[in-house]
Amino acid sequence: MSAVEPPLLQQKDPDNTVLQNLVCTICQKIPHVDPIITQCQHVFCKSCYHGMAASMTDHYDGTLRCPNDRSVITSVSPLSGIVRRMWEEIPVKCSQDGCNWTGSMGSYAEHTRHRCNGGRSSRREIDILRAKCERLENENEDLENKVADLEESKRKLENKVKQEKKLLEEQNTELQNKVADLKTKVQDWKRLHARSNFDGNYSALDRNNVVKLAQLICKDLECPPSTIDNNRIYNCVGAIYKDLLSGYNDNPKHFDIDVKMLLTCAWHQRGFQPISATESGNGAETGGEEHTDFFPSRLAG
Repeated sequence: MSAVEPPLLQQKDPDNTVLQNLVCTICQKIPHVDPIITQCQHVFCKSCYHGMAASMTDHYDGTLRCPNDRSVITSVSPLSGIVRRMWEEIPVKCSQDGCNWTGSMGSYAEHTRHRCNGGRSSRREIDILRAKCERLENENEDLENKVADLEESKRKLENKVKQEKKLLEEQNTELQNKVADLKTKVQDWKRLHARSNFDGNYSALDRNNVVKLAQLICKDLECPPSTIDNNRIYNCVGAIYKDLLSGYNDNPKHFDIDVKMLLTCAWHQRGFQPISATESGNGAETGGEEHTDFFPSRLAG
């Protein structure tokens, strides 16, 4: 069917035979665009006729018959002559809302194309809506592109954050290692420059001075001075331990308790443990005395 809305009759007269003869048998309306007439003089809308012809050709024996008198349709033609003039002069009015136009069927098509306020208004609204849809589609496309750009930026930032995090972790590990090295160097420096009130008389550190020896070791528990011979201190502790094992009658009072305290202090101050023979080179640094392995296995005893 035509896209143009059909007009309305100005006056409906069911007894008007002229109008009845111009009604399309298929849609029961007066054709308003391209009416055609068969050789049996029946009028149809052009679109209705073609639809009927296609249907009958597809579903029947291929013979096209007029729905009015069932005669075979051999030809159709546009309205012409007096029938055309009668059709053109049918009084009609515009079917568009807001349009008060009245006229003839022949001028209705011209009216809808150029003069109809209602039609133009509807087309204008359609054009506005179409332009709005177009604009929204463009905006949507721009937004999708921006979202894609943001997703790409997010991915790059996440990769950069991962790289920065890894770099910071490596730097932190390196820094911790440096701090540990500095702490070791500080301890070494303290030990090297530490001063002690010990007079160097190792022979006096015997069983009668167990508490003094323990105090000497505890005083520099964290960082023993380099001026103290660790091996000789170790040998002093070993000699006292031998005296305890010998069980002399003249051992000082509370000797066994004091020795255990001494062994505990010596064990916790690993700096006062002896240097191995390969590290010391010879027995001279140990004062010529033999080392005694008295802890940690015997410390509990």
